[in-house]
Amino acid sequence: SFIRDDIGVTTALNPTLQYAYRVDLTDDWKMSMGLSAGIYTRNVRASAFEAEISNDAALFYVDEHYFSPDANVGAELQGKYFLFGMSTSHLFSLWKADDLFLISNHRYAYVLYRNSDSELYNISAGIQVANRRNLTVVEGTAIVRFKRPTGLIKGPSEIFDLGLTFRSVKQLTFLTGINITSDLRIGYTYDFNFSNTIYSGGTHEILLEYRIPLKLSRNTGYKWYD
Repeated sequence: SFIRDDIGVTTALNPTLQYAYRVDLTDDWKMSMGLSAGIYTRNVRASAFEAEISNDAALFYVDEHYFSPDANVGAELQGKYFLFGMSTSHLFSLWKADDLFLISNHRYAYVLYRNSDSELYNISAGIQVANRRNLTVVEGTAIVRFKRPTGLIKGPSEIFDLGLTFRSVKQLTFLTGINITSDLRIGYTYDFNFSNTIYSGGTHEILLEYRIPLKLSRNTGYKWYD
């Protein structure tokens, strides 16, 4: 994974290598564990500040650079219809106070319901709680992925999806996407704040997703399931 954020006069880079492993607990329940490790670096171009008051003493005008190792860890319990998970990010900043470099430890817990039994649609809905020190955000998401039956040989095929996400910070996100092929999908999201204290003109995101086909035969006789 390689993430780059450009926000105002700051630029952050966060490349990581990720590894996950899953074990079968029973026929219906599985446990997955994941670890990522890399580096986190952020440049603050403080000399580029454009103060309303010239030479404002409240601003720091010296350019700064921050570099640190970085690691994230998580675990997930998976059933037929439910997922339960917990994770934590930026472990090396666990005891570090917030500062201008904006890297801090986050903790997440979530539960997800998913059902793909129908030949016409898949349903997923979940709740996530994210915590960073004294800030806690609750997020709920529901997505419906519509399918078209193609017979027993190929099985149902996803066509497009619609979804909504609501966050306790009074933010609403609309999600949609269309499957160009069974392995290629284009997605779009739009979110905005409706809080009286935060102005947001809305944020647009475009996602291009490619699923690498993996042949894993179960010897059922049906191509779409094998």
